[in-house]
Amino acid sequence: MLESLKKMMLEVGMEPRQEVLNLLRGEDSTVKIPSKVEKKFDRIPNKKFQVIHENPAVAKELCMVILSNFSDTWSKSFNVSDSSSARNGYKRLYSRILASQVQYNCKKSSPYKRILELLIEEGIIEAGAKYSVEHGRSNEYKLTKIYYGKGVVSYILKTAEVKKLRGRDFVYNFERAIQTNLGRNSLMLRSLVTFPTTEAVRQHLKRAVKYKYTNKKGKRLIELKKNSKNTYPETEYVYLEDYLVLFEYLRDHLKIPIVSPFMADERIIDGFNMMPSLIRQLFTIHGRPIVESDYVCLHPNIAQMLYSDINYEGITHDKVADWLCVDRAVAKVEHLSYFNKTWEQLERSPLHEFYMNNDHRMMENICKEKAEKGYKSTSRELFRVETNMMELVVRELNSRGIIVMYVFDAIYSADTSGDEVAEVMNQVASRYKVRTEVKVKNVNLSKAA
Repeated sequence: MLESLKKMMLEVGMEPRQEVLNLLRGEDSTVKIPSKVEKKFDRIPNKKFQVIHENPAVAKELCMVILSNFSDTWSKSFNVSDSSSARNGYKRLYSRILASQVQYNCKKSSPYKRILELLIEEGIIEAGAKYSVEHGRSNEYKLTKIYYGKGVVSYILKTAEVKKLRGRDFVYNFERAIQTNLGRNSLMLRSLVTFPTTEAVRQHLKRAVKYKYTNKKGKRLIELKKNSKNTYPETEYVYLEDYLVLFEYLRDHLKIPIVSPFMADERIIDGFNMMPSLIRQLFTIHGRPIVESDYVCLHPNIAQMLYSDINYEGITHDKVADWLCVDRAVAKVEHLSYFNKTWEQLERSPLHEFYMNNDHRMMENICKEKAEKGYKSTSRELFRVETNMMELVVRELNSRGIIVMYVFDAIYSADTSGDEVAEVMNQVASRYKVRTEVKVKNVNLSKAA
């Protein structure tokens, strides 16, 4: 398997470093599944599995393949900025992908529906919102509370049928990843980043609790110790214990970048951009402290580029906050999800008055688009432009020998490369006619933590 992966890497001009190949070793026969599931399967009668496959061992592993789709739902919930179901652990599962994942015999129909039925019946997953053409939504599912957020383990497949399926899907996903600049960069980065120890992260988080750290969504970090989460509601707090588990999961499991399906073109998900920014402060690249180069108010400025027909000055959180006479934090948090809302939700947003008064034409175009293509169409367009911009940024930086940490609309780099990264990012924004600018800040072991 490694030899075929080497060949693919060379075909796209990627050096097959040994450190990268070590990351890939064994991944073609391994799946990530929720803790406790394997023991649960041992208690389910074989006759229930035999409606999926005549061999119960094969059937169990086919179920594990489907369950592996949920291995990242808990970690992703930390990075969801709006009130969507993903924040609560739900995941849209596309029938075409599910069918392909467990299609062990091309002459038989895929057993994915029977697998989902069994997993629901046994209380392992639960169904959420159903398929909707109008909203462009597939069926949603989530792990039940017995398994959600309780950890993920690696399971080595044993049956030949499922190992073959997993190997095929792994090669397909790997090939998709290395076809993108962002995916190749992510793989190379793994060999350059130094991860902190678990104990170093724990002490770092404890200091953050002491300084009353709050995340970008305005939630305060606390240590639960022996207290229940009910004592400190998740609407207001995030927990040290959860951050620590998340760090270990992302360090140990999410090593191969995932190309988002049907969303934002080539946007990738990896262990770096899923990592809480507070923990990311402890990372080093080439042994150097890292700096963050961040586009200011990127999506609002992309929106004006796409939907407005007037010349404008760049939007900033400060400008919006000053016009509305609200705190800057209100504008910043609301901007995280503003363009992803329905039109009715937009009208209730504290930002709506600013945009209706300052660029009514842009809002008319957005209203029309949401009505014709679904309310998420606007955010999809914004993500598409964002991802194209970052692809170009990373390609240029990699051509200069600079490997960076891609975090959606920001780039983390060794402190010695910060100025060069910002220069490239500003050049790309100018090329796309997006009136934003880049701010560079030192995030490594900041005072706030």
